[in-house]
Amino acid sequence: VQGTNGGPMSMLNNNVLSRSDFFTSAFPAEYGNATSGVFDLKMRSGNQEKHEFLAQCGFNGFELGAEGPIIRNNKSSYIVNLRYSVLGLVKKFLWVEGLPEYSDITFKLNFPLKSGNFSIFGLGGISKISITEDDEYRSDNINKYGLKGENGSKTGILGINYLHVINSSTFIKTGISFSTRGPREKEDSVLNDNIYLSLNDNKYSQNIITLTAKLSKKIDVKNNLSLGVVIQDMSFNAERMTYDDDNNRFIVDAPYSYSNKNIFLSQGYLQWKHSFTDLLNFNAGLNGIYFHLNKTSALDPRIGLTWQFSDNQSLGLGYGLHSQIQPLNVYFIQTKAGVDENGRQIYADLGTNKNLELMRNHHYAVSYNYSFNPNLRLKTEAYYQSLYNVPVKRSKSYYSLSNSGAAMSVSEEDSLVSEGTGKNYGLEFTFEKYLSDRYYFLITASLFNSLYQGADKKWRNTTYNGNFIINALGGYEFEIKENVLLNFNLRTIYAGGKRIIPYDFEQSVIKKETYYLYDEAYEKQVKNYFRTDLRIGVIYQTQYLTHELAVDISNITNQKNIYRERYDNTLKKPKINYQQGIFPMGLYRLIF
Repeated sequence: VQGTNGGPMSMLNNNVLSRSDFFTSAFPAEYGNATSGVFDLKMRSGNQEKHEFLAQCGFNGFELGAEGPIIRNNKSSYIVNLRYSVLGLVKKFLWVEGLPEYSDITFKLNFPLKSGNFSIFGLGGISKISITEDDEYRSDNINKYGLKGENGSKTGILGINYLHVINSSTFIKTGISFSTRGPREKEDSVLNDNIYLSLNDNKYSQNIITLTAKLSKKIDVKNNLSLGVVIQDMSFNAERMTYDDDNNRFIVDAPYSYSNKNIFLSQGYLQWKHSFTDLLNFNAGLNGIYFHLNKTSALDPRIGLTWQFSDNQSLGLGYGLHSQIQPLNVYFIQTKAGVDENGRQIYADLGTNKNLELMRNHHYAVSYNYSFNPNLRLKTEAYYQSLYNVPVKRSKSYYSLSNSGAAMSVSEEDSLVSEGTGKNYGLEFTFEKYLSDRYYFLITASLFNSLYQGADKKWRNTTYNGNFIINALGGYEFEIKENVLLNFNLRTIYAGGKRIIPYDFEQSVIKKETYYLYDEAYEKQVKNYFRTDLRIGVIYQTQYLTHELAVDISNITNQKNIYRERYDNTLKKPKINYQQGIFPMGLYRLIF
């Protein structure tokens, strides 16, 4: 769901992926309703000739996989993969803070046809992560020793794709899919006898039916044309329940507790590719988007130019105007209308965010690629983004929806207007060597600045403005003896710390709650993030079996990376929670 972050483990299983395209610059016109980037994933088909199986236990959990032909004569195939987290089991036997629990399934059925291809695919997963405060949080006056917070989510996608080849130069691709997402946030009070008393229970669910159709035509050797439509029917339900101690029941106590169906979003696009020469290619496109809820619309032009000016060097230029709707719940947040006789907030039925404009972004990019040889390349890119129509508060405030998603929650602000702006600019470097001569490496670096303006018209850092991210990974393998390989893999991440709103400690003690310094929003930066993971493994191959045994050591330096920091009124002092420390885990994989 828009406005929430992902977890430490991805539901996307690389064992079933064939290709992934990550567009962070001015992406083509066929991708709409996005302003920052697009991750386009393609699932591979199963083996058409023979059955293959995989069994694995390691850091990513227990994993079982199978693929093979359905009917060999028509080349149809299946692939299915299931995972269950080992970390969830570890948590049951050894208390470790902030370990994720998850399980997921991915599958694809593929049926080649005389005139094209038909496929059915799906993936689904559930996950949760919880943190229980330790015994120092005991408060004798309420006979409690802590709080347990739990964030979880359920996600499912089921889809059908049909490719119809009209002739050698024309094809039509259609698809229908259903997706559902359901994040949940709970907070329980932990009593001395280990009984959990529920305090808050926040739920959000979103369902989307998507219809797509794309026509591609090769006009001649220099020109290709594609056009398509995307229609989405969306529905959601948002509910926040708070426990009422006085009446011993749950009550609705939130800016929204609302459900809505048949919210339509329509998109259409036209994409043209022209080759001036074999070395100079031009792309132009137009994406149109219409949001039926409040009748807002936009037309977004996209252009790109690629010049291969030598055998091993190329230059790229791109521009795109991108538009995106807000997270659905934002449109239905109810307006604050005062307090009742008991001092509780009450809300009007009519939301003040319903008429928000589409958030828009001008994106400019220039890139340079240099290939030293077929296995070694360098890529650089400079970019500039100018955002407008960003939702901010009507009154002068630091608030901007561009910071949504920094926490595992969605915005609950009413009275928003589309008058905010923002800008992002930076340089990105990628130095990559593909696996050859028994080793590989990948080094990426991003230097950037991310700023925004709220209704107070003051330029501030966004909460994501860490200013730099450096990733380095590599590996080497060598043959111990015939059919036995020993490999070493290392990964390091170093990134600027998250921006936060600072608080005044002395005022927090006086007021008995965290006293934030909103005028200094996002000026403070937590300590930089650093983590190094190591894997040492052995692969043994026989005629019919492949065995892999490895040891994964996550965060090998036991770095204390900050998860959150806040003022604790019970202890009258700052409280910092850290992310996972050093964590070793064995892995065994069997392929047969």
